[in-house]
Amino acid sequence: MLRQAGAIEARNLEELADCLLLLQQLGPIRARNVGIVGGLADGGGGISVSGSDACNDNGLVVPPLREDTRRRLFDFIGEVGAILRNPVDVSPAQFKGVDAICESIRIVASDNGIELLIVQEDVDIMHSYLGVNEAREVNAFFSRLPREIRTPLVVVLPVGSAESCRVPVEEDLLAAGIPVFPTMARAARAISLVSHRPS
Repeated sequence: MLRQAGAIEARNLEELADCLLLLQQLGPIRARNVGIVGGLADGGGGISVSGSDACNDNGLVVPPLREDTRRRLFDFIGEVGAILRNPVDVSPAQFKGVDAICESIRIVASDNGIELLIVQEDVDIMHSYLGVNEAREVNAFFSRLPREIRTPLVVVLPVGSAESCRVPVEEDLLAAGIPVFPTMARAARAISLVSHRPS
């Protein structure tokens, strides 16, 4: 009956709220091929792997980036300390400044094989390694990005030690139409439920 009605079956209130958030911010998307970016300041390797696991566990695909995309990333930030396949760790870009971080994300989002982009931002790490003003610039870029590209953007913003700074970032991103989740697992589950709903 649910399949015939085209309904999304949420198993609990958390899934219900997450699906409603995704639908409210992005509409009735269907995305199977997901790009994952971590390491906006540091620690992108572990984030990228856990994000990939969460997507695979929920029936989403994390496809390798196309060769031309990888070449552009390599030419731009190099490969030392980075992961340039998908999931992507762009942490070396921090040493070139905010513009380099933003351009690296724009390059990944422009890959034709990516239907939706998930970016994890750890506000406490961003403030420690990059700086408060620089983190603010990155988030302003996120707010503009959906208008520049066609690829839907989802941000994972984990709770951390800078909670008083994290909450305003979440509010600004939501106001810009970008869904924000506290974990990769919840983001991946919501994307999967919405994307795999019956026709």
